[in-house]
Amino acid sequence: MNSISIKASDYLSILNTKIQRIALSEKARDVSIACHSKTEVLELESLSGGEKVSVALALRLGMASLLGASNLNLMILDEPTTHLDTERKKSLVDVLSQLSRIEKSQLPMQFLIITHDAEIFENSNVEQIYKFESGEEGSKVTAL
Repeated sequence: MNSISIKASDYLSILNTKIQRIALSEKARDVSIACHSKTEVLELESLSGGEKVSVALALRLGMASLLGASNLNLMILDEPTTHLDTERKKSLVDVLSQLSRIEKSQLPMQFLIITHDAEIFENSNVEQIYKFESGEEGSKVTAL
C-alpha cells in the first residue's frame, strides 16, 4: 500500500492539483484513501470531479508502475479525460508521454487509450494514434 501511495503521489504532483499526497491504508480488508493538501486532509466527497479523476488516474498509474515489472508494460485507459479541465488534460498527456519514454533500465509503458477527446494529443509527442470508426462495411481503422 505504501509503495502505491508514494508512486500515486508522484504522479498526482504532475497532474497539477491542490492535493500534495495520497495515503492508502487498509483495515480489515477495507482500503481507505486520504488526500492531503499542504495544510489539511481533504475528504474525497469535497473534491471536484476533475480532482477525483486525477486521484483515480494517479492511483491507477501508481498501481501500474508496480505491476509494470512484467514484460508487457501495457495500460488501458477508458475515457481518462472525463471531467478534466484543459490544464489537467494537458498534464495527463505529459504524464503519459513521460511514462512512454524509453529509459535504460526499463521498457517504456505502452498505452491503449479509448477517448472521444483525441484532440488532446495534438502537438504531443505521442508515437502513434489510430482512429476507429464503425460504418456500413464494418470497422475502419485510420492512422492519424
